[in-house]
Amino acid sequence: MVWTSEQEKAITMRNCGLIVSAAAGSGKTSVLVERLIQILMDDAPETRIPANWLVVVTFTSDAASEVKIRLTQTLEKQLQQQPENNWLQQQQILLQSAHISTISSFCFDFIRDNLTDQEITSGFRILSEAESSLIEAKAADQVLNDWHITHSAEMEYLWRCFCETNDQPIEKILMDLHHFLSSVPFRKLWKDMTLKNLKMPLNQSIYCKQFIHQLHMIVSDIITQNSSALELSYDLYPTLKENTLYTYLEAISRLLLENIPPIDVFQYARAYSCVTCFSVSSSICKNASREYIRNNCSRQ
Repeated sequence: MVWTSEQEKAITMRNCGLIVSAAAGSGKTSVLVERLIQILMDDAPETRIPANWLVVVTFTSDAASEVKIRLTQTLEKQLQQQPENNWLQQQQILLQSAHISTISSFCFDFIRDNLTDQEITSGFRILSEAESSLIEAKAADQVLNDWHITHSAEMEYLWRCFCETNDQPIEKILMDLHHFLSSVPFRKLWKDMTLKNLKMPLNQSIYCKQFIHQLHMIVSDIITQNSSALELSYDLYPTLKENTLYTYLEAISRLLLENIPPIDVFQYARAYSCVTCFSVSSSICKNASREYIRNNCSRQ
């Protein structure tokens, strides 16, 4: 197989930490398998390692099975080319003992092998998703009850912002935040950076910049559609050029496109709402115009 220069580096680099980041279907698993094979088949006895020393941790069982199957198939091909290679024959046997599994399975085996050191009973098991959700819901309910007592003013504010009949929306926000933070490697650093950004003036924050950027993309698309609708409408109904509503729309469009990002975010949001409303009317006009043309063409 022909590898790219980046893939070749990921396969051959040794004695350092290595992170491979690539899109789905780009060959990450193939690169990983090739790297493992080359480690197993290293010509230098002092640097190669036996297969049962491997630790390969994946997110899903399917991925773990795929890695083990590919390693087995590759070793079989190598043995066909080198049938007298005793080392490869040993690795084919030892591969069955290699730690190639999901994160949950690896942690389960690690705890099971160290029960006496951690004072854990032998009856432990992996928590199911249903049990985990139930425990999380009870914990969230307890936290919210405590907050209603110890942070009543803040909870009243959150209730006014998000709730109508119960505090389930707040509970959902709490759970979403919990799940998100569980996936953040350095959560304290992330929290400190987030709080710092929130204390900045709105127009200078990263959230405002992202908000403006997304609105800009949406508005650009809306304006393109409006322009098409206006041109079609002008051809059929020339009097529309005198319509102040369309003049107003064009003015707002120029304001949005020519004042990014200095324009105030609240002004931008209001202008965006205006353009969105006009977009609906323009779409109706555009569809009506097309229907008009279609009907007239069919009569002719």
